[in-house]
Amino acid sequence: MNLKRYGSAIQAYKGCINALARLHALEESSKFQVDKMREEEIRELRVEINQVKAVSPLKREVLDQRLHALESQRADYRADFHPPAFVLLALGSAYFRNGELAPAEEQWEAAVTADPKYGEAHNNLAVVYMMTRRKKEAEEAIKAAEKSGFRVNPQLKEDVRRMATS
Repeated sequence: MNLKRYGSAIQAYKGCINALARLHALEESSKFQVDKMREEEIRELRVEINQVKAVSPLKREVLDQRLHALESQRADYRADFHPPAFVLLALGSAYFRNGELAPAEEQWEAAVTADPKYGEAHNNLAVVYMMTRRKKEAEEAIKAAEKSGFRVNPQLKEDVRRMATS
């Protein structure tokens, strides 16, 4: 981005998102393996609990506690991958600088979905909405940016205010 090679920046940010997605998949795979081992231990504990029911109430209580602890640690290894908002913002900015408004808007919208309080992404969306003559959306994006604590350029607010209603 600093070198103003926006096409290369777009490819680099996409590569970053792909690498993060692969890391996420590996992490989820690892969670699955750990959960599989946990399930096996749960099965073994249940067998042991059934065997010691009449023998030792104290040992049964210890085993029950371990069983409940394992059951509460079960992983949700089906979590979807969501790129970080700051990477989506950067990718959107590269698209914007490269003159590609639609993909820029798409990435910035994804950034505010990932982090609804991301003022800079709301601000950038306001610019795209203004450029594409969508006054109402621009006003809403400005409000969201300011609500998050982001300082919106007064000139942008004035430009949106002066737009014809669409």
